[in-house]
This record gives sequence, structure tokens and C-alpha cells, in this order.
Amino acid sequence: MSMNKLCLMTAVMIGANLIYPPAKANTVYLPETKFNEKVDRAHAECANIDLDFSSKFRNCLNMKLEATFIDSSTVE
Repeated sequence: MSMNKLCLMTAVMIGANLIYPPAKANTVYLPETKFNEKVDRAHAECANIDLDFSSKFRNCLNMKLEATFIDSSTVE
């Protein structure tokens, strides 16, 4: 294999990971009801930390819900 092809393949693989990163090991897909419960719980906990809903609130919510997704097959 030529060096140009090897460099091109490497660049494409790195670019693909930047555009569509692989799922994290702690990724969770929850049914709609469980997802809503988790969001409500996280919202309440983060609101207790920052009642002004500023960047502290958003950062808290992002950390609590990181890698948590809704299982679309359970959405009615």
C-alpha cells in the first residue's frame, strides 16, 4: 500500500471519529417513562444547586444526563 493511501485512510478514520464519535461505555438508552423520571430528578437536584438557572444549572444538568438517551421505540 502506498504512503498516500495510508495517510488518506488515517485522516478519514480520525475525521469519522470526530464527526460521529463512538458510543461511550456508560451510554444508557431508557424507556420514555424512566427517561422522564431521570430528567425530572436531575432538574430538581440541579435547581437546588442554582435557582437562577444559569451556567451552573446547565452544567449540572449536562453532567447528570451525560450519555443518557431515550429509547425511541418506547415513545408513543
